[in-house]
Amino acid sequence: MSVLLVAVAWLLSSAAGADSLRVGYFDLPPHTPQVGQADNQGAAIAYFEQIAARMQLSEVSYQRYPLPRLLLMLERGHLDMALILAKTPERAERLVYPQQPFVRVQSVLLVPHQHPLQKVDTVEQLLPLRLGAWQDGYRSPMLRDPRLQLSTLNSSNVVRQSLEMLAGGRLEAFYHPDDLAVRYQMQEMGMQARIRLLPLPEQEMPLYSVFSRPAARVYLDRYERAQAEVVAQQGYGAFFAARLLPVTAPQAVGR
Repeated sequence: MSVLLVAVAWLLSSAAGADSLRVGYFDLPPHTPQVGQADNQGAAIAYFEQIAARMQLSEVSYQRYPLPRLLLMLERGHLDMALILAKTPERAERLVYPQQPFVRVQSVLLVPHQHPLQKVDTVEQLLPLRLGAWQDGYRSPMLRDPRLQLSTLNSSNVVRQSLEMLAGGRLEAFYHPDDLAVRYQMQEMGMQARIRLLPLPEQEMPLYSVFSRPAARVYLDRYERAQAEVVAQQGYGAFFAARLLPVTAPQAVGR
């Protein structure tokens, strides 16, 4: 009888473990928390917790990694899900993407307000610029042109770093694929009058919550159903704007 009870207890604990979702993320404030903050102080985690609640999980744990290690951990099945990732052909071969993105963002160029560039129409306009970009971040097709004079930046808050460098004259322009993070950081630093934000002539980029192949077999269907329910009430773009960009919240409802 005792052997049977032990076996039942083991099966129950295994089932509970199968419902414990391990989520990884890389530094992408304010979507993710800064060092020392609680997990749900990151806007994307706070929003994902609404999805997780509908997935009926026993536990969700979050862990911060540098982006290259996050991808490796996910590919090896040491993590179940990455909170936010762009989609590339290489990643799509190794990981599993849901049908619906977590959010869509616009790639932007930042220049000092006194800079003569007012609008970006072609990559040729960027060729004379001393242009900065995030070392590990996604780069849109325009930013992959080998003729660009590109310098890479790397820090736990690369948007703040770039804004400080632009304001100090140490950088002429900076590219970032995520307008939401940029708009928040400009507002947080009071930089709206000093920095010009120029959308690039490219389509919005979808960002996804992405699963390892083993985890997708367990969680993907539940995630997609739960995400659809949450999005029907409020998309992440609108959630982000209401939480962090109160001045512009009404314009962001459609995302």
